[in-house]
Amino acid sequence: MLFIVEVPMLSGCNQTDSTTTSVTLSWQPAAGAVFYTLSYDGGPHVTSRETSAVITNLNIDTTYTFNVTVHGRNVTGNSVTCQASTCKLPNLSVLPFL
Repeated sequence: MLFIVEVPMLSGCNQTDSTTTSVTLSWQPAAGAVFYTLSYDGGPHVTSRETSAVITNLNIDTTYTFNVTVHGRNVTGNSVTCQASTCKLPNLSVLPFL
């Protein structure tokens, strides 16, 4: 007996927003996807059924490497890698006195 297993394929990962302690990532939906896992440098795995995730509690002005993996029914598809950075603190010394 032959079984055909659809392996979902993921493409692209982009940073869509950031603060000093968080980044928002998004990716294109993969056909056959049930959920996605997202991991990064030293951080916990995040699981999502959505095609975006907000990662919080990050360090200020830091670039992270993220891996997004797609999971189908009883099969793991491919992973994509992207980098995203948190924002710097504003330079308060340049603000005028009121």
